Amino acid sequence: MSTTILTRLSAFANGISLPIEAVPDPVFAGCMLGDGVAIDPSNGALYAPCDAEVLQVHAAQHACILQLASGARILLHIGIDTVLLKGEGFSPKVKAGDFVQSGQVLIEFDKTVLERHEKPVIIVLVIENGDEFCIPWRAEPAQVVVGDALLDVAPAAATSPPITDCLGDSSEDEIATGWAVVRHAGGMHARPCALLAHALKPFLATVTIEAHGKSANARSATAMMGLALAEGDEVAISTSGKNAGDSLEAAMLALETPSAAHEAAAPAA
Repeated sequence: MSTTILTRLSAFANGISLPIEAVPDPVFAGCMLGDGVAIDPSNGALYAPCDAEVLQVHAAQHACILQLASGARILLHIGIDTVLLKGEGFSPKVKAGDFVQSGQVLIEFDKTVLERHEKPVIIVLVIENGDEFCIPWRAEPAQVVVGDALLDVAPAAATSPPITDCLGDSSEDEIATGWAVVRHAGGMHARPCALLAHALKPFLATVTIEAHGKSANARSATAMMGLALAEGDEVAISTSGKNAGDSLEAAMLALETPSAAHEAAAPAA
C-alpha cells in the first residue's frame, strides 16, 4: 500500500495570511499560475517555507522559484507588477543553485519603495506544477509568523496524461513554426507566462519557445521565466502534434498582446 508523501510549508513572511482569491491580481487570484496562498507582510523579508533548492531568482529580484525534494516547484512573488521596478527596493540573499533551509531569508525588500510606486505589498506563493501536485490542507487565514504551519503539498492523486500520449490521430505529425515579438512591459515575468500557458490550455500540441540560444516549454511558467525574455525580444515558436497551427496562433497572440499593468488595490486586512 503506497503512502502519500506530504510536504508541510510554513509561513514565508510575518503578517496576515490570505486566500489566493484575495490577491489583487486576476492572474494570481484566478490560479492561472497555480493554487496557493498569500501573506500581507508586516516587515520587508521573504523567508523559505521549507527546505528546498533555489531554481531561479528573477532578474528583477522580486521573485524566486524553489524546488522541493518531492519535485514540487513553488513560485514566491513579492508585490504586484513589481517587475517594473527593475530591482529597486529588493535585495536577494540567495542565488540559483543554493540549497536553503526552512525559515532562511530569501529576499529582503523595502516596503516603502513598493508603496511609493503604488504596488500592492503582498507576497504570493503558488504551486507552479499544479498538474502534478495539489494542496490537501491549508490553514485558515490568520495572523502568522515565520515557521507557522500554512499548507501541505502532496503529489496529485491523478495527473493528466502527458501531451505526447494524447496525440493518437492523423494530426499527430502536424508541425507549425513562427516568430513573435514580446510586447509585455517588463518582459515575460509571472503574469505574461501564466497568460501564455492559459492560452495554450485548449490545445494538445507541444509548444516550444526559443531565444538567446535557449528553449523552453511554453506551458511551464518556470521554464519560460528562465529564458529571461525582455520586452521587444524576438522569439521563435515551434509547435508539433494535434492542433499545432492553432497552438502557434494562440502563442503568438499571447506573446504579442500586452498585458495591462495592474491597477493597485490594497489587500484585505
